[in-house]
Amino acid sequence: MKIKILQINGNEVIAQTKIGTLKGLFRSPSVHVLKEYNVEIECEGVVKIEDIGCVNLKMPSIYSENNIACFIGFVECVEDGVLFLRLIDDLVMFEIEKEADCSLFVNRYIKIMVKYVSFYDID
Repeated sequence: MKIKILQINGNEVIAQTKIGTLKGLFRSPSVHVLKEYNVEIECEGVVKIEDIGCVNLKMPSIYSENNIACFIGFVECVEDGVLFLRLIDDLVMFEIEKEADCSLFVNRYIKIMVKYVSFYDID
């Protein structure tokens, strides 16, 4: 995913994407304000079923709300405890609770909330 760094506070950054702005940790050696990066997004921790909900929106978005990262996107599939969320051109993977049945979310738009997001520069 392409991001542009808007603000840096230690290794925490505020990054702008084409579908929204998100706060997270930049896990690469150096980061610069207003520079664009091609990153992989990692959502740390296991997502609980109560942190996922269907939405009526049909447009992907990313934003931070009360220090929680929120993703709205289209669920392509759920396999082996991983939910694959389509955000226009990008696919973000979320590890979900093993006992959670997320099959009802496939082919639907959902909102998923996670506490910690990391950005890894892949260029």
